[in-house]
Amino acid sequence: MAIKKSITFEGLTYNLDDRDRVAAAAAINQSTPTVAFAAGAGSIAGTSSAGVITVGTQSTNTNDITVTFGETFANTPTCLFNAVGVTNFTLVETASGFYLDVSGNTSTGTVSYHCLS
Repeated sequence: MAIKKSITFEGLTYNLDDRDRVAAAAAINQSTPTVAFAAGAGSIAGTSSAGVITVGTQSTNTNDITVTFGETFANTPTCLFNAVGVTNFTLVETASGFYLDVSGNTSTGTVSYHCLS
């Protein structure tokens, strides 16, 4: 995704100089993440900054989902997560990605995330 040279906000148009565009690009990591499922099945759609993980039924314990960012953030990002239909999960964030343990999840669901550094 390219950073726009101008934006319209509340009816006013603002021109962005190179400094503004570099700052915006630095804050948003548009690289493609990878995901690994220890058991069960699922998929990921989105970027390292925002996406949705579809989680299949996890019938055994220690079912880890590891998401690795395509490009590591300079610092551990602040991430917001929203789970729908996924129960009993724990979360650990790092600068290179995050880890979900969805042991005992009994249905298919989604976990959406949004990460900014």
